[in-house]
Amino acid sequence: MRPRTKPRAKAATRTDPAAFPPRLRTRLHELGLTQAEFARRAGITRTAAWRYIHGKTVPTSAAVRARVARAVNRGVDWIDQ
Repeated sequence: MRPRTKPRAKAATRTDPAAFPPRLRTRLHELGLTQAEFARRAGITRTAAWRYIHGKTVPTSAAVRARVARAVNRGVDWIDQ
């Protein structure tokens, strides 16, 4: 009989850097938000907003991810789709 092993924890879902920017741009367009307005609503700098919109980086901290999702009226899981 094999010894029991602990089940592995699921890896945290990570945002696909190529998939997030088009979804974000589409959502901003749907809401009629400018980059500056998105940054203000999300509580991030305009530079960070530009980097997310243009695919240079994706939000990684839980707090920023929550603020970005809330700024576009979506749940945090929307970021990881």
